[in-house]
Amino acid sequence: MNKKLGIGIIVAAIVMVAMFAGCIEEEAPEAVYPTPTPTFTPTPTPTPPLNYDSSEVEEISVDIDVNDYYTPTVSLSFYDKYDRRITKFNNGETTVIVVLEDVFKNSIWTKSTVIASGNEIPENIDAIIVSIYERDKVIRDCCYLKVEVLLPDGRIAKANIPFIYSDQINIKQYIDGYEDGYDDALRGYSAKVSINADKDYRDGYYDGYGDFTPRYRYWDVGGHKTIRLSPPISEQPKSWHPVNTFSGKEDKNTTSFAIRGEVWRVTYTVNDADPKYGVFYMSVYPKGETVGYVAHVSCRDTPCSNTIYIFKGTGNYYIKVLAANLDSWKLEVEDYY
Repeated sequence: MNKKLGIGIIVAAIVMVAMFAGCIEEEAPEAVYPTPTPTFTPTPTPTPPLNYDSSEVEEISVDIDVNDYYTPTVSLSFYDKYDRRITKFNNGETTVIVVLEDVFKNSIWTKSTVIASGNEIPENIDAIIVSIYERDKVIRDCCYLKVEVLLPDGRIAKANIPFIYSDQINIKQYIDGYEDGYDDALRGYSAKVSINADKDYRDGYYDGYGDFTPRYRYWDVGGHKTIRLSPPISEQPKSWHPVNTFSGKEDKNTTSFAIRGEVWRVTYTVNDADPKYGVFYMSVYPKGETVGYVAHVSCRDTPCSNTIYIFKGTGNYYIKVLAANLDSWKLEVEDYY
């Protein structure tokens, strides 16, 4: 009896286990996925607001336009490191100096323009106005236009552009003819130009038709320069300092004076006794020199006054004055350092 009961209990237990086994499914193991690596997008550095400080300038574009030979114009564009144009400087005045130089790099004529702090930089700056008495000399001796910009932070930007003049050819007529002749040759047309056409046009036409080197290449009717500037040096900004003042009314050799900067200037004022016969010549020489002057001024249309800028730099100099029929002349020498 007990034996049968025990077997029955075991059989019942097996049946129950089998019943439960059919109802319970084994759970699948949980999938393991790799942890994604976070992606970091760098925040772009914002471009700072435009700073109207000359120390931000990294590049200057210089263009010279010679529509009128005697009054060329200079266009200056200033750019920061983000290639943004800076149209004014709030940290001081800017001086633009244009010098017409001869083949020996001596000054023939100088004109300066001072742009006050906070003022817009003009789109075009009249570079030089040559008096009628100087034109023959300019035509004979000219060779270079030097442009120097004295920035408020003390840096000096320089550009030197060849400047050649000739009154032997009308450039526009010649170029028009050259291009027309060249085009006709490409099309296979016979060379033909009206005998009534301008002589320079006809010369240009036949040069272009024959594919000759254009003769107008000897002209430089303008120019472009890009000046790259080094960062400002952490030092006291440069400024003008008086050196000496000389005066008289007749010929005179001044005493020598020392210049420490790379740019300096002489402001001359001439008052005549007789406008018809007044004469004033001024030549600047290194000390000990009597032939190779570094700057020269002739004033035959008295009274007259102007400022010349000299770029020969550190050294000792003196000024030789030749004068006649004047009430007075005065020279003020200043150094930029």
